[in-house]
Amino acid sequence: MIKVAELYLFTRQTARTLKQIVGVRIDGRPVGELTSASGAHFEAVLRACSERGLRALCRATISGNQLKADVTLNVTKGGSLTSQWISRHILARPGVDSHPVLALEDHPQQDSGGEHQRQ
Repeated sequence: MIKVAELYLFTRQTARTLKQIVGVRIDGRPVGELTSASGAHFEAVLRACSERGLRALCRATISGNQLKADVTLNVTKGGSLTSQWISRHILARPGVDSHPVLALEDHPQQDSGGEHQRQ
């Protein structure tokens, strides 16, 4: 099944510190989190989107059954986005506008490897 997923940042209190986490929502509901290593690829982009009122969306493929589901994200890592793409799609939007959605899979040099989440 293919759905639209939203990547977002939130903060979690750990035993010693606050930690930035990249979460994944489908149909408005949280379905998982990226690992620290995977999330690091998206933090700067998600922060820039959040500052401008943009939602970062990508394609998600859901597989599995009633007991276990996997979500594979089709998303371009922040480091693979060109400066031109960032300027045009993120930085050119100074604040909330009438199109507050950013599709992170629209980049022409997308990483088709996918990031994985478990539900």
